[in-house]
Amino acid sequence: MRFARWSRGSLVVGLFAAVAIPGAVHASAVTFLDHFVITRSPLPGSASDPGFIGVYEGQGIYYVDAFSNGLEPPSAGSFAFQIAPPSYFMQFGAFGPSDESGGKLRMDSSKGGLSANAAGQARRTQQTTLTSNTDIGNPVAGLKQSFHTFSVYGLFDLTLPPNPVDAYGIQIQDNGPGLNATEELGIQLRRNPDLSFSIRSIQQDFVGDAISILDEDLLVIPAGADQIEFRLQRATLGSDLVTAAYRFWDDGSPMTAFTVMDGATDFFNNRGWARAGFRAVEAVVPEPGTLALLFGALGVLAFTTRRRSI
Repeated sequence: MRFARWSRGSLVVGLFAAVAIPGAVHASAVTFLDHFVITRSPLPGSASDPGFIGVYEGQGIYYVDAFSNGLEPPSAGSFAFQIAPPSYFMQFGAFGPSDESGGKLRMDSSKGGLSANAAGQARRTQQTTLTSNTDIGNPVAGLKQSFHTFSVYGLFDLTLPPNPVDAYGIQIQDNGPGLNATEELGIQLRRNPDLSFSIRSIQQDFVGDAISILDEDLLVIPAGADQIEFRLQRATLGSDLVTAAYRFWDDGSPMTAFTVMDGATDFFNNRGWARAGFRAVEAVVPEPGTLALLFGALGVLAFTTRRRSI
């Protein structure tokens, strides 16, 4: 009887620790980033043009990181023009010396730093932002000028986040003054509190403390898919409308067309400049799905205690 009481108590204590103590038995959001590419138009479009470094999806490459040199962020890839230092700004967390190898970057939210979303909810985030513009008066740098279009791509290994709210994806930030984002638009693969998986287009307003879910698709993985590519795109000159899209890859090649999500948004709102980056994120506090696990355990304890007292 004493052992039975001890084992029931230990079960509930263990479940409570798993819910209440971040990282105690909390698996992290882990995936691998295969490439991070930004295209812009107009840019050099052929190998004979000065500044040419390649073409992706029919547009000249403005920036590319194939994670092939073994130097993890903040070391970065190549710009078509040397408009900024080739580095990332590590907004939250860090990467280790073995995280970039074999042409991929290992993303791991457990290496993240404490952060908060626009609604003030605590998160642990491993997040980079490319230092593509540090001068709002430079008409060549950055993504925001009205005389060009742009697309941001992130190709990830198709792994499933283990816990509610765990996610990974790409984002663009409207910055200024300083390095802090005032507004952010992202697309991510996320595990929901009901344990389903979805792809979300999300906008965060860090001035108005508001989060808007622009669109959300339940994750349906085509047979054979092993990677997912996200895209954020301004496709029309003179427009601030940015769309989110995704497609699946198999064995190093796209296997589906891009699915364009609803909720194209007038994003920039006359702020300083725009930067792109990528992240892996996990919740720091219990969400409804994990709280349900705790309450269920407490219910089992109450029931067994009642039976013992009858």
